[in-house]
Amino acid sequence: MKQTYFPLAILLISCAAINPSISAQNAPVLQFVNPTLTSGTAGHQGAVYKFANVIIGIDARVTINALNGGATLGNIDLSSAGYGEAWQPIVNSSNQNNTCYIEWKIRFKKAGTTTDTVLPLLSITAVDVDGNGVALKEKVSSSDLTSYFTWASCNLTLSNTAPFTNAVSTLTNITDIDTAQKQAMIQLNYTNINEVTYRTGTTSTNGGAFARQHCLYFKSFTQASMLPIELVQFNATVADENRVELSWQTGSEMNNDYFTIERSSDAVQFESIAELNAAGNSLHLLSYAFVDANPLAGNSYYRLKQTDLDGSVSYSDVRMVEMNTPETTVTIFPNPATMNVSIQFPLTISHDFSLFNVAGQRENIRYYSDDDKIILDISHLSAGTYFLQFENGSKMEMRKIIVQ
Repeated sequence: MKQTYFPLAILLISCAAINPSISAQNAPVLQFVNPTLTSGTAGHQGAVYKFANVIIGIDARVTINALNGGATLGNIDLSSAGYGEAWQPIVNSSNQNNTCYIEWKIRFKKAGTTTDTVLPLLSITAVDVDGNGVALKEKVSSSDLTSYFTWASCNLTLSNTAPFTNAVSTLTNITDIDTAQKQAMIQLNYTNINEVTYRTGTTSTNGGAFARQHCLYFKSFTQASMLPIELVQFNATVADENRVELSWQTGSEMNNDYFTIERSSDAVQFESIAELNAAGNSLHLLSYAFVDANPLAGNSYYRLKQTDLDGSVSYSDVRMVEMNTPETTVTIFPNPATMNVSIQFPLTISHDFSLFNVAGQRENIRYYSDDDKIILDISHLSAGTYFLQFENGSKMEMRKIIVQ
């Protein structure tokens, strides 16, 4: 039977050489060809593949760190399609209505040794993150980012489930792997990195199994890979019970139009709360600050959205603060948990609640009351992050629950 492969995503990865005279605009191309299995069982968790001399003096070790939700590896590197110098694994989705993925770890070593080496700059651009036109969406996630960048036409749904930043496609299928299709791209940026953790998978509602091509292309594909800003730091701190102070510094700025401060109660849906003009172009250390005088009760999540003069945007990592107001404190323990979670609501809050997964789908829940607590049975849930939603007066609030 002829197998049909659907392109999943190209990850374009570029790194600056140690020589400071070499910029991201002429970063070396990494060649990922002829992988060899060095340990473990091919296609199984723990398998390690070596790509020798991806650039002169550097090897890459790729490990299958986890197979989640029924995802399987169809081919570690399909070199007959796409780009010969790129790494192009085939990831098979499960036949269930769920989210499934393979979690990979890419670790860089000095060539021919087991000695780690560090790349000063790494940009991973996921290209052709799309759907199958019916009921399947592709999902790309990674942790330990310095920042991420999307183009003005981006239609991906972005979220943060610490420590991972996630991008989920629409259902629309894009026929070819094409870097001109900016609506289906996101660039992930790292600095001083030795190991990258990322997940590639799908979320489906029709239960069909699909083979999706995932292509990592390790090179800078446009001069636009130069970051519009160098974000030195971004902090969010509780000043008192009524204020959150946000501050950040940039080491340099290029065509930087303005910053938007975004806030969320669940680290998924963000809203804009302020805009600050940027310097435009600068090679000096600049400091910015803003005070949120009306923070949310409980946990609040903040991020910076940077808008370039051409409308392109990039995002910082997410920062969380907790406003401990006794009348709205909801105690959840243990958290993370595996079997049961105890939830203690204040008397002022209704005990009516719902539980949602990261895809926004409501979960079937089982619980019972025990004195002043509610015992929630989570033994039937897959490992991951969930959000407890409840009503507090005239507004809805959410709290995160992690299932292990």
